[in-house]
Amino acid sequence: ASDVYKRQVELNTDKAEITDTYQFGDNGSTIFVNSSLIYNNFLYSATDEGIYKAPISGNLLDFNTWSKIAFFPTESFQKLFAFNQNLYAMSGSSSTTNDSAFQINNTSFPSIKQFSGKDFKDLYQHNSQELIFTYKDSITAYDQNLSPIYSFEHNDGFSSVKTANDEIFTVDTYRPLAKYKNFSILEDIKPNGPFEKGVFALKVSSEGVLWAVPGGFDGAYNSAFNPGRIYKNENGNWTNYVDFITPSLNGKFDIMSVTINPNDPNDVYFGTFGTALLRYDGQNAFKTYDDNNSSLQQRQDVVWDWTGAPSVAFDEDNNMWVTNSYTTGCLSVRVGAVSYTHLRAHETGRNL
Repeated sequence: ASDVYKRQVELNTDKAEITDTYQFGDNGSTIFVNSSLIYNNFLYSATDEGIYKAPISGNLLDFNTWSKIAFFPTESFQKLFAFNQNLYAMSGSSSTTNDSAFQINNTSFPSIKQFSGKDFKDLYQHNSQELIFTYKDSITAYDQNLSPIYSFEHNDGFSSVKTANDEIFTVDTYRPLAKYKNFSILEDIKPNGPFEKGVFALKVSSEGVLWAVPGGFDGAYNSAFNPGRIYKNENGNWTNYVDFITPSLNGKFDIMSVTINPNDPNDVYFGTFGTALLRYDGQNAFKTYDDNNSSLQQRQDVVWDWTGAPSVAFDEDNNMWVTNSYTTGCLSVRVGAVSYTHLRAHETGRNL
């Protein structure tokens, strides 16, 4: 195994401790180990400076026991794997996009063309019959002759692949746990919860509906540009309104407050720090109130469209007050339960 510093170490699993650390760089110096494997009574190590090997029966603490495979004098290798009684190595690093694969034997080191020239991420052996390679944007399974069996695409935010029985499970940044069989997706498996873990504000309606938003601001009270997302929990079930799925939230950011009309629990307002005021009426898409259809004004000291309406409150007469950040007015009010086409201003005659 390799430790957090990428050194070759021997672990005692019974005692849960590191037994030895092997340093086999030049003159016994530390060398970064990316992968290790025991094959035919030799311990192989893939490093940033080539591939090293040493007999298991030898003194692995003595750097003289280790030898570098001369065919790869300076190449960086990130993965070793054995499949169908052969030993292979993947060259390149996690930051490269043109990786190569080689078979390692005593006489030659042929390149494996079907694995080369791609952005390799990781590999997994699925029983003794299949080898699954994950690339930047795809997953491919190979048979014992290293011929592709099936392949399917996945998002660039790939995280992990695991196998169980004849099924493949993948996780990435933008998708929940997905279950595949051959090249077909069987189902998405996701927890009953918000789309992401970050939450800035919560509000519960009189009917027990929970709303949550993940917005906020930075330390200088400027935009943090947290994506426009709104989460709703009703009767134990979560609904996620996400900016790249919900068109009316596209381009919205820093949604930082939730305010529910005390006379109508389905009339919900979301204050933002930069993308104006949002309203949800229980049926229609989120409606935006900004300088085009209300008295809210844009911030004048920036060159892009920025309308701050971070906080909303209702008074005892059901008048709705909205703060308007970085403007001279700073505050607007909707008087009474009037329609949104008849809004009137606070003090200055402005409409909200």
